[in-house]
Amino acid sequence: MPTILGWGKEISNAAKMYTEELKYNGINSSFDYKLTIFYNICNRSDVPQEAYNKALLIILIGLALN
Repeated sequence: MPTILGWGKEISNAAKMYTEELKYNGINSSFDYKLTIFYNICNRSDVPQEAYNKALLIILIGLALN
C-alpha cells in the first residue's frame, strides 16, 4: 500500500519560524518580498515545492487571511 505524504511536520516547522512581522497583511507590505521569505523558510524547513500550496496560508495575517 503506498504511503501518502502530507508534509504536516515540515509545514508545522515552517509555521513555527514565522513571526507577525514576517507575515503578509495585504496593507503595507510587499507580497513579493513576503513570498521570498516564505520560500526561504520552506527551504530551511524541508517543505517540498509540491506542498507549497498547502503551506501558503501560514504567511497570511489580518485582511490578507480574511
